[in-house]
Amino acid sequence: SGAAPSAADFAVLFGVVAGAGYNQVSFLGLLAPAAGLLSALQASSSLRNNFNLLFGTALTAGVPPVASRGTLFDVVGDAAFNQASFLVVLPNAAGLLSALQADLALRTNFNLAFGTAIAAVGAPGAADRKKLFDLAGDPAFNLANFVAALPAANALLAALQADVTARNNFNAIFGTGISGAAPSAADFAVLFGVVA
Repeated sequence: SGAAPSAADFAVLFGVVAGAGYNQVSFLGLLAPAAGLLSALQASSSLRNNFNLLFGTALTAGVPPVASRGTLFDVVGDAAFNQASFLVVLPNAAGLLSALQADLALRTNFNLAFGTAIAAVGAPGAADRKKLFDLAGDPAFNLANFVAALPAANALLAALQADVTARNNFNAIFGTGISGAAPSAADFAVLFGVVA
């Protein structure tokens, strides 16, 4: 309101501006998108639970905890953020993470294939979460098919990485750039296409 803020409200304001990276113009520009995302998550316990799983937050239908607010701003602050697309991919990415966390062999195959460090519990790190979103964001992504093909794709990858001649032949025929490192998403998609 237009009245003087309460001591509690003023403490919140101080908490916001005291951050090392605080920039008022940026903050005000992200305020509406962060509020919009929060509103969508508050309206759906399923989306909220998926977000909490992937980002390690503790959002509820109420006011977000201090520790979770920064995550909302981080998500909407990504230049590529589109709320509608994000909310469509969110359940797929959470489903993939849940499947990986529930199955040691599947998680091991995934971590080897994608160079990730997905653990049995807890939210993934930013780079690993991005891989989950990149995979789940592919319009052709199907969790059941992905889970079924992952062990065979990983076995093919390991065989190609161990055999330079086979790898060079595969790369020449399929236009991939497979090397001894974790493959790109595009190269892994080719591997999946071969084994699926």
